[in-house]
Amino acid sequence: MSDDKVRAEFEAWYGKRNDGFVPHYFDCEYDWYDAQPCWQAWQASRASLCVELPEEEEHKGVHYDIDYMPTDAVRAALDKAGVKYR
Repeated sequence: MSDDKVRAEFEAWYGKRNDGFVPHYFDCEYDWYDAQPCWQAWQASRASLCVELPEEEEHKGVHYDIDYMPTDAVRAALDKAGVKYR
């Protein structure tokens, strides 16, 4: 995930919890007293998330032009890692 997307998600979360207020981000940090530690925690939480996905497999001998991973195996890997998904 790109840094811009991570920051956009953080700012959306921060704004929801602070009546729409989002501090300014410049020189690689936020200008509001509690936003910077929250931002650092947000980044750390995203960086620590790494899920080992199952091996790709052929589906009943049929060759696909795309990689294939069984949905159940992917869900099991995410569940094992404690990741929520939709």
